[in-house]
Amino acid sequence: MSSNNILESVKSSTKEVVNLCNWISISESSLPALIDALKGTLQDARPSKFPLNFKNLEDEVNFVALYGLVSFGSGFRDQLHEAIGRGAQETSLFLMLSIYISNENGIPDSTHLTNIKEHDIQSWMNLPATEETPVESLPGVFAVSSSHLMELVKKMTFVLNTTGEILKMKNFSSLGEFCLRYGNSKDPSILIHALSSTFPAFHDIEEVYGKEVYLLKKAQVTAYQLSLLYPDRFGRQGLCIFADNVIPTVLYLYGILKIPAELKEKLENKKLLEKEEITVLRASSVFVCELISERTKIPSPQLDQALWKLGKFSPEVRNSPRFSYQDTIMF
Repeated sequence: MSSNNILESVKSSTKEVVNLCNWISISESSLPALIDALKGTLQDARPSKFPLNFKNLEDEVNFVALYGLVSFGSGFRDQLHEAIGRGAQETSLFLMLSIYISNENGIPDSTHLTNIKEHDIQSWMNLPATEETPVESLPGVFAVSSSHLMELVKKMTFVLNTTGEILKMKNFSSLGEFCLRYGNSKDPSILIHALSSTFPAFHDIEEVYGKEVYLLKKAQVTAYQLSLLYPDRFGRQGLCIFADNVIPTVLYLYGILKIPAELKEKLENKKLLEKEEITVLRASSVFVCELISERTKIPSPQLDQALWKLGKFSPEVRNSPRFSYQDTIMF
């Protein structure tokens, strides 16, 4: 696919999947209550600031792009909170800050990425290597096994290693240089297409019902954050929301997404979803937010940030279980 219509493909493919799915429906009559609730979390778009002294333009662009790259692990949220008291997004940021602070040679370039080992990731994320489980038949006795969070460590290591290998193969010194090459202040789809077609960890395209569903969460959020920092180099026109597991949960809790009893039971009991289920939920969140954006004229990325904050800071939403899926490196 060319870059010209990749963002339109996000909108059209998610709408098509919602129409094909026979177990989800959208309650448009519930939208006004959510729109009203968003007034408390909507704010003007502003760039993220990080507590680092960047050496140059490429250094800062590289950090933002790598942070986008490792922004996944939401399915491990409960285990992360239990082990280290941080959620997935905070853990990804903590990882990136640790990578930068520990790197004495400047920008974490392609070679640095290929040399990262699992024990590095585990140390930087401050994750336990083992976990103890009580033995039911022996009170006071615990069985020691490899921590379930090591699965997340393996995924992070794989993503960073493979991205470094591809950068070296294509003669880019860093992911920052790659983004600067393809950044365009008028058209973010050029960068999004380049990221998603070059790096598997940005290729957020799933298949359900025999149809490809373009979601491109990490590529879009990377383009968006870069556009806020350097609007003369990166654009954000036409971006959709950054579909993860949080926004579908918020839309469900506000009565907009109607789901079957089986899926409600999975949510309430914190059971992992199937690939079809989470893909349809993510696609539905894109579709709904495009409806809201059309009605309110609020850009989808700002809606995304407002919904995400609602999910994070509203007690009734934050304390509710979230849709969860672990077999992914996309969100």
